[in-house]
Amino acid sequence: MKIETLLNKAREDAKNKVWPYYLDICDGDEKEAKEWIEHERKAGVIDRDIKHWTLDNIYQIIRTIKKTSLMNDVEKEAAIAEIHNCPEWQELEKRVAMIFANHLVKYQDAYMK
Repeated sequence: MKIETLLNKAREDAKNKVWPYYLDICDGDEKEAKEWIEHERKAGVIDRDIKHWTLDNIYQIIRTIKKTSLMNDVEKEAAIAEIHNCPEWQELEKRVAMIFANHLVKYQDAYMK
């Protein structure tokens, strides 16, 4: 299976998780779940959740690739490198780098001792 196909499946699975998640929160009340989803969509929470679930799914793909015996080590490294080039992973790396940089700036006195 191609890496792009796996990434698309991860993205689609994250989107498909929205309805069952909110239905569970609302104890199976479909009307309440629809209202809750509409409220959360306006607040931008659903988009954030979808990004989070997509990254979880991508991480699961990486873990599966690392554990598989169907690929040799070179193929595994190539597949994981291709996954690391996807937009979601690149955005995550930038966000983590900014968090780390802000932390260093905030606590530079402690680190410079």
